[in-house]
Amino acid sequence: MEELNIIEASNMPYGTEFKVKIDCYYKHDDACRIRDNTKLIAVNLQSGIKFKEYADIERASKTLINAKFIPLQKPVSFMEAINAGLEGKMIKVDVTELNEKYRDIENCTCVLNSYWNNCWSSIKCIFEMLGKTEKHTSKIINEGKWYIKED
Repeated sequence: MEELNIIEASNMPYGTEFKVKIDCYYKHDDACRIRDNTKLIAVNLQSGIKFKEYADIERASKTLINAKFIPLQKPVSFMEAINAGLEGKMIKVDVTELNEKYRDIENCTCVLNSYWNNCWSSIKCIFEMLGKTEKHTSKIINEGKWYIKED
């Protein structure tokens, strides 16, 4: 994914969400405090770029101005992903939230193992994966987050 500077990010369509990379986790001199840099998400609004719930930034600084904004891809429906896969595009499904929601505590099994989860695959591999998930196939299809790899 391309990394944008703050000006390029502010010129993206309203509602675009970004993962934000900042050079520091905590820098006392600049008063830039972030609880979890890996979850720092921003959204472009008409009033400017606003940070979502994970950010705790006391004051904009040169650290923030030099941040890199990576546009987040929006999930598509299962059928959109499958149709794109039939056209030869790579697709993936993210079931990270489902693994937490449906985790079988007794057997410690997951909806989808890490080999398949959130990895770009061909349509053939996706169908193989769905064939091996048995009792979780409908959950993956209906509740998973499906993505099409952008060129």
